[in-house]
Amino acid sequence: IKINKENLRHNYLEIKSKTNKEIIAVVKGNAYGHGIKEISQELALSGCKFFMVASINEALQLRKSLILSPILLLENTSDLKSVLALKLTLSIMSLKQLEDISKTKIPLSIQLFFDLGMKRDGLLPYEALEAKKIISHSNLEINEP
Repeated sequence: IKINKENLRHNYLEIKSKTNKEIIAVVKGNAYGHGIKEISQELALSGCKFFMVASINEALQLRKSLILSPILLLENTSDLKSVLALKLTLSIMSLKQLEDISKTKIPLSIQLFFDLGMKRDGLLPYEALEAKKIISHSNLEINEP
């Protein structure tokens, strides 16, 4: 499959103008096989301000490609030094993961994911108050794109 950069730009800008919202470009899996470096650079040039990747390796590829925008990491990792060095935001998919991460003294940026009925990863809505309590007693900061 070939990606037309002009069409990619047009589609990105069209979605952004119709929604009047920031868009998180999900470029995991080598931008779904289309080339993480090329797709991310094109989207960054079009004004994309937030990217999502599956692994620290993909985040490193973006940083090496001079993508300085915030990056949301889907991977549950214990490599917090790399997360901090690459200035990544960690996705939190469970209360246990949040509890484990909250024990670090390293100031980290996180984003909470909630399962709103699709039976996928994420905290359950009733866990929100407990999550808030855990975050308030930690070095974690919620990042909202």
